Amino acid sequence: MFHPIIAPQLHRFHHGTHHVGKTPRHHSFAYRKEELRAALAHAVSTEDFEQAALLRDQLTALASL
Repeated sequence: MFHPIIAPQLHRFHHGTHHVGKTPRHHSFAYRKEELRAALAHAVSTEDFEQAALLRDQLTALASL
């Protein structure tokens, strides 16, 4: 309904209608948690328990932020 009216304004002011800036901080934390969880699962499956303990500690530290 308002798109035909607002879209040209957005293009003129912001040079587009899609966000191209930084990602929100919480998004990067979620991505980092997923990376750590995957690495932890791999470390456990390969029985690299020292690495698994380090990854577990990193996950714990990240959760406390």
